[in-house]
Amino acid sequence: MGSDRPFSTVLLKISGEAFSDKEKAISQEGLDYILGEIIPVYEMGVRIGVVVGGGNIIRGAKSFTSLDREGMDYAGMIGTSINGLILYHSLLKRGIDVSIFSGLEVRDVIPQYRGEHFRGIAVFCGGTGRPFFTTDTAAVLRALQIKADILIKATKVDGVFSEDPEKNPDAEFFPELSYKEAIEKGLQIMDITAFSLAMEHKLPISVINFFKAGSLRRFVSGERVGSIIK
Repeated sequence: MGSDRPFSTVLLKISGEAFSDKEKAISQEGLDYILGEIIPVYEMGVRIGVVVGGGNIIRGAKSFTSLDREGMDYAGMIGTSINGLILYHSLLKRGIDVSIFSGLEVRDVIPQYRGEHFRGIAVFCGGTGRPFFTTDTAAVLRALQIKADILIKATKVDGVFSEDPEKNPDAEFFPELSYKEAIEKGLQIMDITAFSLAMEHKLPISVINFFKAGSLRRFVSGERVGSIIK
């Protein structure tokens, strides 16, 4: 691990909504913002895994509650693959050393991830490749597989709070928590399957406001940004 930074490998989990704006499910503005946050970290020499969601296209079973959960989860995985391909080709066009993998094989387009080593940036889509698991669980799984120092969950708020700070401005902010404290307080940082897996393997989780420009770079540089669960 380099002396100029606390992390050599990170896993960033971004939602599909990061790709969108008020009018388009996938916008150039959203894509450019994501690139502007990720590339400076890559230029620091940090290896980055990026797990992308697909909620801007379809939210799996939550989109059609009257339809079969398994089938809708697969539809959600395909949605993440669209976002992943767009991010991958955008990074490739900028000369970035980037790879793309999917939990769900997309033959001739995206290889299925089987634990391959990568340099630079790896875009992970397709969730875990199995229904009934969220992209949060996929993020923890990939973080463990690439031996990430930390999982960074990109959100629209400044870390972990007792309540949604957008609804309650007096919500208490927690700069640091143990896994046990997070569970006892009922804080919905991730779904319970993902959180339990992270806790079992002692994978630290950071929650940052990805939409404050430069917050990802500052965190990876060692600044105190957002909240830490460990």
